[in-house]
Amino acid sequence: MSTRYKPLISIRFEKIFDARLQQYGVYEQIQPDTSDSTRYLAGPDGVLAVFLDQNGVSSTFVRPSFGPMPWSTFDALNREYGTEFFSEHDHRFWGFDTAEEWDQFQNEITRGENDDFYIDLIRYARGEPNGLIPGTIGFKKAEIAKTLVEGDPSFAEPEAREALLEALNAIYQRTIETAAVEVTTEDRAKVELLMARTDDLPQA
Repeated sequence: MSTRYKPLISIRFEKIFDARLQQYGVYEQIQPDTSDSTRYLAGPDGVLAVFLDQNGVSSTFVRPSFGPMPWSTFDALNREYGTEFFSEHDHRFWGFDTAEEWDQFQNEITRGENDDFYIDLIRYARGEPNGLIPGTIGFKKAEIAKTLVEGDPSFAEPEAREALLEALNAIYQRTIETAAVEVTTEDRAKVELLMARTDDLPQA
């Protein structure tokens, strides 16, 4: 899998390929998709793709899929331009000062996506119009939810949300292994137990 990197300070695209990195053993490498906006740097230990931004700088560097880590190229760029590089797995790549801020942002996105899915899930279970697409994992989970709600309408209540979603994930995983959608009495009991545990939590 390819990995993206971003320098702390953007570098002018043309400066990267003006031969100044050759003193560090890093040269331009021509590849089939080399173009005016995509060029490659090659050092002793790997290749790094460099992309041209609209403003003439390079703020995106990519290590190609399954390629070795081009440490020498990063080191040359750092020494020549005095800038650090952060991978897309680092909070600084996304502009966050701390990992905690990045985690909070990701959690908010996930929560928003879950909110939309949950609304469609309950609508499907109640036979109402929804945005689920047949054949998708979400649709298959909705079919399971509908069976659960038909057996006990309280499973569609807001307070049962987390218990229902957790149960759906477990049941769906089992359907993958057995290739059959079947909601058992034990499944219903598990949802009820999860709901009971949720009720016992302190309320804000």
